[in-house]
Amino acid sequence: MIVAIEIRMLLASRYQGFISDQGLFIHWMETIRQYGLGEAYIQNGSINYPPLFLMLMDGYGKVLSLFGTSALIGTLSFKGIVVLVDFAAMLAAIKLSAGIRSSGWRLFILALFALNPVLIAGGAVWGQIDMLHSLLMVLAIVSLTKKTWLSGVWAALALLTKFQAVTILPIIGIYLLIEAFRNRRWKPSIGWLGGFAVPWLVTVGYFASAGGLKEMIKLAYTDAVGMYTSATVNAANIWFHVVGIDPSSDDTTPFLLGMSLRTFSLLLFAAAALFICVYEWIATRSGDIEAVLLKASCAMGFAFFMLPTEIHERYGIPALVFALFVVLHDRRWLVAAVGMSVTMLVNILVVMQDAASGRFGGRGNGDGLGRRGFGSGRGFENGGGLGNGRGPGSGSDFGADTPFGSGRSPIGGGPGTTMAASYTWIAVVNVLLLIWLLWVMWYEMRQVRQVRQLKELADQEMGQPRQVGQR
Repeated sequence: MIVAIEIRMLLASRYQGFISDQGLFIHWMETIRQYGLGEAYIQNGSINYPPLFLMLMDGYGKVLSLFGTSALIGTLSFKGIVVLVDFAAMLAAIKLSAGIRSSGWRLFILALFALNPVLIAGGAVWGQIDMLHSLLMVLAIVSLTKKTWLSGVWAALALLTKFQAVTILPIIGIYLLIEAFRNRRWKPSIGWLGGFAVPWLVTVGYFASAGGLKEMIKLAYTDAVGMYTSATVNAANIWFHVVGIDPSSDDTTPFLLGMSLRTFSLLLFAAAALFICVYEWIATRSGDIEAVLLKASCAMGFAFFMLPTEIHERYGIPALVFALFVVLHDRRWLVAAVGMSVTMLVNILVVMQDAASGRFGGRGNGDGLGRRGFGSGRGFENGGGLGNGRGPGSGSDFGADTPFGSGRSPIGGGPGTTMAASYTWIAVVNVLLLIWLLWVMWYEMRQVRQVRQLKELADQEMGQPRQVGQR
């Protein structure tokens, strides 16, 4: 942990990362400081994250102010909150792996988690916070078989951090159905729903009293789909040259049988999700329910990264985190953990390098960041900065002082992906990984069925009257 934290602090200080993302976050912090969290969504139309991360950033900014400093773009002063989240995740990983008998294997997995280059690049270097909702998603799944009410709380907090956490709800739903109809236990469902409701009731009550509930739901949730209409937004998935689709294609255009590319991609994901739910229903009869839930969550997260349109390069991180915890139960899944670590690392680094070279085509959200934009990444340029306006900016320029400076413009326009077609091999490997995951799950289902059939046959034979002389 000491080495992991030192590496993060060193890289966070040395590389600016995506200063456009960080600039948005700091802009949001300033909005909350001026108007309060309850009115932030009303005053700033660029906020597209749920409120939990905003609340953490606001608290982090207040702590910095106590020491007479503030968060600056591209520096450790801002990325400190990312390092703190990673530190908390490492502590959680130690706790969650406490039941592993092999201390050597446990140490290896903890090291793979703490020193994973994808988690370091996406957090301490980039300046993003994907580890936060990934950790909350894992906690929601792991606690499901122990304290269902606590799982509901974690799941609600995950959704209040990032809408992407919705991918674990089918996994949780199938488990609760198994408990209710197979095991005749309704208490887990009641407990989970109660735990899930509490954070949401508090959130809804708070924003309703401040008058910002409608805007919060609209910006953080309902507007999430369709904000970026490219086939892929730098995610090396099936839409990155693998099936002959231009990654920058508009996903609202007709694709097949009158369906848009977006609709077709969501149907693909729905089919994969259905298979994963069937796997969970069958495989939970094997006995190691927590392992099955983690595998299903990993596969669901990776299918979400690979199949729908409009996916960003970092959206596979929850699947990777789940894969690392699956390996604690099933060493075969080390293939998935290592494979994802390689492909996602290259994907993220290529995007950052493209941003540094100014090739980024933009991820428009139509809200604008003012006309002067960012300077060198160490602060805002004089006379400009980040405006509160909702209109489009003028195509702000971003500095690139370091190899991983930022050239990503949140202003609309341009293609949705900047990676060259020569990196299609990343998407191809990811496709093979997805196929491998689904095949392993199918094979496990078949094994469970065979065991059940043998057990039923043995029970039938035991129930038949024995003939004379039969031993």
